[in-house]
Amino acid sequence: MVSTPCDSPAAGLIALGAMRRRLESHDADDASRHLQRLRALASDREHPATLRHRSRRWQFRPELEPETGLLWACQIDGRGMGERLRILDYHATDWFVEGEPPLEVLMGDRLSHGGLLAAIADGAGAIVEATLAQSDAAISLAGRVRGESETRRFLSRFRFRAGSDSADLSQLLSVHEWHPGLVSRVTFFNPRTGRLDRSTDPPRVVIVDGGTSLLRVLEFELFRNGDVIAVIPRDADHDELEDVAQRISSLSQWYTDDGDLATALPACPVGVAVRILERR
Repeated sequence: MVSTPCDSPAAGLIALGAMRRRLESHDADDASRHLQRLRALASDREHPATLRHRSRRWQFRPELEPETGLLWACQIDGRGMGERLRILDYHATDWFVEGEPPLEVLMGDRLSHGGLLAAIADGAGAIVEATLAQSDAAISLAGRVRGESETRRFLSRFRFRAGSDSADLSQLLSVHEWHPGLVSRVTFFNPRTGRLDRSTDPPRVVIVDGGTSLLRVLEFELFRNGDVIAVIPRDADHDELEDVAQRISSLSQWYTDDGDLATALPACPVGVAVRILERR
């Protein structure tokens, strides 16, 4: 949790930094991440997953072949295991976890402002060009409690420039609803409606703008196993801050303070404080 002295675009900036880091990876796209997740589910013997296919009626169990590393879907019926189907890279998105919607891989034009994104973080790694043309849902921004329009309007007030290229923060974040013709590298959670803007695998990191938004994110099932970074301004409504403090306190039976990581981080700017909790 990041505590700031006043209202700021910190949540959007953190989301941009996380998105920029993902642009450095060759497998940082929805289809690759989905295949990685299916392979991880097949390897988890303690919590067996049930898969569905877009066009088949049966339930399936993912199975990883130890000798070859091949991924299979094994049909489950009343008599045991039935049909056995190979899950190939190019159609892995036809498979989804039961109880979740099928993965929505967005197609669109490549991101604009690639040069600006490359220059935005001093000392960062090189951007993999292919990622600028691929959608990715590993990073999610949970917006302000007033909703999507208010969040976008606020973030659009902050601009970046590199040479002759310039863009505001809302443009660089590439949220689908804000730029529907482009691929999307950040999903948007609307705390007012309680909805994510597209069907995805669970995000790895959720960046939350505000205390009330944090309370709603903590109740959203899709975010349960991801990392949550919440930005809480100290000039927020007193009752809101009290509610957040009580909710964080209630997590103590499952989480503990991670003092080692907090110590390893660079010193915070004056007026900013960070608290890090890790699962017990």
